Amino acid sequence: MRKLAVAVVVVAAGILSATGAYASRYVSDDLATLKAMQARGSAFNQALKQEYQTLGEFEFAQSDHQHAHRDVRKGIAAGSGASVLPEDPRSWYLPDRSRRELIDNHGKLLAALDDGGRERNPAAAARAQVMFDCWVEEEHEDVWYRGAANPYQPEDIKRCKEGFLAAMQELLVAPQQNFIIFFAFDKYNLDAAAMRVVGDIVSAAQKAPNARISVFGFTDRAGSVQYNLELSKRRAQAVSGALTARGIAANRIAASGFGESRPRVPTADGVPEAQNRRAEIEVK
Repeated sequence: MRKLAVAVVVVAAGILSATGAYASRYVSDDLATLKAMQARGSAFNQALKQEYQTLGEFEFAQSDHQHAHRDVRKGIAAGSGASVLPEDPRSWYLPDRSRRELIDNHGKLLAALDDGGRERNPAAAARAQVMFDCWVEEEHEDVWYRGAANPYQPEDIKRCKEGFLAAMQELLVAPQQNFIIFFAFDKYNLDAAAMRVVGDIVSAAQKAPNARISVFGFTDRAGSVQYNLELSKRRAQAVSGALTARGIAANRIAASGFGESRPRVPTADGVPEAQNRRAEIEVK
């Protein structure tokens, strides 16, 4: 029995060794293909190809051939211009302590990507997706500790999770958007054209729920300095009021008036100029 047992162990070890060598060669070939290919498609696809390549190389160096192969194949697909989605944690066997958190963050990631994140910031979007996949993979490797409160490999999980969260924070920061509203001479009411701009501002603010809105009122140089300062404040307040009336929270808006001090078109004192009778709005 002992000889048989030893023989079985030796044969099994030989099979595993051969399987490992085959897997290593297979992943190595695909990794070489990925590294040599010229990425096609959108800026997001090109960034995604590179991020999966980096992760695949790391996993291969750690002898995690199964996950390296998954990452490399996704990189090849992304580099070919195909649509590649992040891993769905509901399809993975995961520890109880992390499953709900991963599912919640999967939803947040998809929402950010589908809300223009791929186009707005392709580098951050690609890194968020690949670091999420990395997080899922590392948590999956803790599967034998499914009921444990603490992870078996905390540093690997931390690296991927923090990489994902940092990329998501960058992805969710919307670029600044600027708007301008013009006013009639000595007026601060909003006409139909102004209200169309208000609608655009509301749309931008709704797409970036964490953004702040700054409204700056201005006048031309006709009239006294003090009068124009008050008029510019009323113009800023008119825009602010229109935004709150359309559902934008008042605590997101800061309104200020600068009178005639910052003309869009420089003029002599006392000269009316339509381009200077305005409110400038920043959403950032």
